[in-house]
Amino acid sequence: MAVKYFHGFEFFGFRSLRLPADSASRSGFAFSRDGFRRGIILLFAALAGLSIGLTGALAHSRMVKSEPAARAVLATAPAEVKLWFNESIEPAFAKVWLIGADGTQTPLQTHGEASDPRLVVVALPAGLPDGAVNIGYHVLSVDGHVVESQLTFTIQKPA
Repeated sequence: MAVKYFHGFEFFGFRSLRLPADSASRSGFAFSRDGFRRGIILLFAALAGLSIGLTGALAHSRMVKSEPAARAVLATAPAEVKLWFNESIEPAFAKVWLIGADGTQTPLQTHGEASDPRLVVVALPAGLPDGAVNIGYHVLSVDGHVVESQLTFTIQKPA
């Protein structure tokens, strides 16, 4: 009596076992050597693609430097504040405001610098009183991420 075999299928390198046609009890999968190698390569390619995507998602814009520096103590009020970010900023969408002691927000004029697309320059009003100066900002980086935070420095005339 001749045993008939059916031909299995292959899916991403996983090859079904060739079983006798009359045997329903024995079933399973076997790995072909080439298929296993392709599966490992596919797995590493997927992991590499995910890790590249995650680093981009985690790398949002942030302020890296300011003049005056955060928590600086100044003898006189500056005429302007400069904010540098780690990515290029859309100056048309930059919003900066002065936060008063009572929490009121006064919008300030901003402009970008053609020589440095990561810089936002903010004009301050004349006659700022002594004490803490709180400046809030909301900027849009060119990659579409919004950065919103505050900068505080102090004006204190020497005694």
